[in-house]
Amino acid sequence: MATEADSPVDAHVGDGADVFVSYAAVDGVWAEWISWQLEGAGHRVTLRAWDFAAGANLVQETQRALSASARMVAVMSQAYLASAAEIAQWQAAWAGDPTGAQRRLVVVRVEDCALPGLLGQLVGVDLFGLDQEEAGARLLTAVAGMRGKPERPPAFPGGLPTEAARTPPRFPGPSDGPSAGWRRVQEADPYWLGVHRPIRVPGAVDRDLPTYVTRDADRATDGIRAKLVAAAGRSGFVLLVGDSSVGKTRTAYEAVRAELPNWWLVHPADPAAVSALIELGTSQLVVWLDEIQNYLDGDHGLNAGTLRRLLGGRGLVVLIATIWPSFYDAYTLLPEPDRPDPHRHAREVLRLAELISLNTTFSPGETGRARAAAAAGDAQIATCLALDHSYSLPQHLAAAPELLNHLTTAPPYAKAVLTAALDANRLGARMPLPPGLLRAAAVDYCTPRQQAEAPVDWFEQALAHNTRRLHGSTSTLTPVGAGMGTLIGYIAADYLRQHASHTRSRTRIPASLWNSLHAHLTDPDDIRRVADAAADRYLYGVAIPLLRKAADAGDSQAAHRLADLLVKAGDDSGAIAVLRVHADAGSSHAADRLADLLVEAGNITSAIAVLRVHADAGNSWAAKRLADLLVQSEGTIELRTRAEAGDAWAASLLSDLLVQTGHNDDAITVLRAHINDPWAARKLADLLAHFGDREELRARADAGDTWAARRLADLLTQSEDTIELRARVDAGDTWAALRLADLLVHAGNHGDAIAILRTHADAGNSQAADRLAELLVQLGDREELRARADAGDMWTARRLADQLLQAGDREELRARADAGDTWAADRLVELLVQTDDRDELGARSEAGDGWATRRLVDLLVQGVGHNDAVALLRAHVDDTWTARQLADLLAQSGDRRELRTLADVGDAWAAYRLVDLLVQAGDHDELRARATTGDTWAANQLADLLARQGDDRLRRFGFTMQGAIADGPTW
Repeated sequence: MATEADSPVDAHVGDGADVFVSYAAVDGVWAEWISWQLEGAGHRVTLRAWDFAAGANLVQETQRALSASARMVAVMSQAYLASAAEIAQWQAAWAGDPTGAQRRLVVVRVEDCALPGLLGQLVGVDLFGLDQEEAGARLLTAVAGMRGKPERPPAFPGGLPTEAARTPPRFPGPSDGPSAGWRRVQEADPYWLGVHRPIRVPGAVDRDLPTYVTRDADRATDGIRAKLVAAAGRSGFVLLVGDSSVGKTRTAYEAVRAELPNWWLVHPADPAAVSALIELGTSQLVVWLDEIQNYLDGDHGLNAGTLRRLLGGRGLVVLIATIWPSFYDAYTLLPEPDRPDPHRHAREVLRLAELISLNTTFSPGETGRARAAAAAGDAQIATCLALDHSYSLPQHLAAAPELLNHLTTAPPYAKAVLTAALDANRLGARMPLPPGLLRAAAVDYCTPRQQAEAPVDWFEQALAHNTRRLHGSTSTLTPVGAGMGTLIGYIAADYLRQHASHTRSRTRIPASLWNSLHAHLTDPDDIRRVADAAADRYLYGVAIPLLRKAADAGDSQAAHRLADLLVKAGDDSGAIAVLRVHADAGSSHAADRLADLLVEAGNITSAIAVLRVHADAGNSWAAKRLADLLVQSEGTIELRTRAEAGDAWAASLLSDLLVQTGHNDDAITVLRAHINDPWAARKLADLLAHFGDREELRARADAGDTWAARRLADLLTQSEDTIELRARVDAGDTWAALRLADLLVHAGNHGDAIAILRTHADAGNSQAADRLAELLVQLGDREELRARADAGDMWTARRLADQLLQAGDREELRARADAGDTWAADRLVELLVQTDDRDELGARSEAGDGWATRRLVDLLVQGVGHNDAVALLRAHVDDTWTARQLADLLAQSGDRRELRTLADVGDAWAAYRLVDLLVQAGDHDELRARATTGDTWAANQLADLLARQGDDRLRRFGFTMQGAIADGPTW
């Protein structure tokens, strides 16, 4: 609401602002709460909802705000990351401070969303899942750059751990452990924990592990052992990421044995077992989560809340886990816009971890240590070092080459069974595969002649071949039982599973496997994962029945995706029926989607009824949606009832309605009852300022209401009441100080204005510091600008760098840039661009200046250096921006071949641009080929292309299992 105390509507936004808050429209409530908190702490904020006047040019105002603000807070969510406008804003902020030294871009996540590429390199703050007090404290700490010092002292991370850190006191409980199945770390069986059995060689005892070859990650100051010691001092989560058979589990096992030998160790069977540990409050406990992907999926998968409670409990707890890179990437990759997000809880869990990456190949130092072990008499290591060097030592010890050879040279029926098992795992089936599933699935992996000539016992022969132990250590298929003589099914060797995930990623799954999975899967998580894989391939005939089975078993994620597919097929009533069951069972996500469908169907009354149940149960998002719908449906009576019952959002909307109808006093009364809500407090201050009520504003400002203080300072400024302003300045009122300084400058009294601003700037007030820097620039006081910049004042550093750029002072810019001033580095690059100095730009690019690389690419593209730009990007493809730019340039030149090569090794931007070219060319065949092998972007674009041509069958009915577009429902 505009008031007389607001800036005039023809003023530009961002003038002198400290923070620009960037957000997607759906996160407006979060953005306003964040802005309120920041202004309450003394920051000057530019916010679109508050400061962009009606009729203004959105792009121009945004650009002004970005240019004028010293820092940008990005309110990060799925919607934000899917918005081209918001992406452009954070990229502009990042470009001005690519190293992050000036903290120009502050990332604030308001929901669980993976931060891609450059964003993932920034230290941000999470506000979701917290109460208001904790969220506010975390926000202000992040924006102010304050220290997040833990309550307990961290362990010493350098050098070798002390004996006290290496051997903590024993747990003071019973000697047999606090729970059945627990054991001391030093007594744990490595094979029970998941360490691969090594190959058998003459001279080695079967159960003996080979000598452990210390990895570089063990010795690094930020390696696994240092992180374990640190975690042991305050509780923590350490995650090893690496390919199959590279030694992740052995490395983790040796690390906990070395650092925490007397701690208890538990290997939970499932997420519920992890949750049960919270109530025990056990201290000095290692929670072993080898293959953590098995704990993450489904409605009941491990979530970040559980881990936070476990790690924040009374006792010291260390979680240690392993995961393949392919799983880690899949979990942390953001979904496409408007697509289901089945991995958001997994992403939040993984973001809590301290990551350790383990290389596939041995470094020279590791190889030297392995040779020393062999020389000391380790027969297993000596044998493996003499084998094919294209495999690493851990891979040889785990018989990885023999596994791969066993697959490639297998008889046709054995190969068919094993390949079917590998593809089933690739689609998400992780539980043991029953014999009936494998027998039925293998059919289409055989040629027609092989099918015709198959002997009666072909399947038994295949199983015998695939379960044969290789070098006494492993087999391509391992039988899994449930007691004596009871076979559950078979699991493929993990090395082969990972190998297939790369080599068969573009191979279409045959119908026999889909049919077999549909018929035989019983595990709920497997069902949902395979259903998702089928839906990604537009195989609705498989996806919908599987999703319905999972939804009927209580999986709300499956219900949500099933509803989306039914809506696509035109079955809105079926979608509503599915969602209603889950909404009635308490799923807020189902309720939210159900309300959307009901509103779209014109049934607002039913939508209100659904949301009312969840709002009354304490769901804040349902309460907001409900209040919005009550306004639309003129439900003023219920809106007032909910406001009186404590619903702040209802009170806020009710006050708007009251103001619109001229009931201003009533609106003020409603808002007073919700003064602890930031948005209500701001609205109240606006109304009081509008009516010139200095008395109540003064009382609220004196009680700590910062928005009231701001509005009071505005009123005092309008009336030029310098006496009260100065009194409030003397009492520590930041807003009064800023407004008084403005009046003094207007009156020509720059000295007093600078003195006031300097006092508040030196006390740490960022708005005062920025305004002071602006005045110093206006007065040409470069000496104080340099002094303040050299003392670490980022606002002054920015203003000084701008002046040096305008003056073309390359020498001082270079000197300041080389000393670590990122503003100077940014402006130096701009000066080099203006003078077309490609030599120095190239030198700075080679030295790691990402902004120099980006601007040099721009220069090359603008000229005739397209090929040079591509070559430069190929040499720097180590982040999202360069990968995207390379894909863009390859697409501009129509280079499908290189795009296809990059896409097939996992480059998402190359895959997007390749599909764009295929759409432009109308290449239905390649689009279909990519779609049916799992390229969801290709499937979506093909469906859109066909729909634009008048054929919506693919969008509605998907593909048949043979790869043709279905003419109608296949489920």
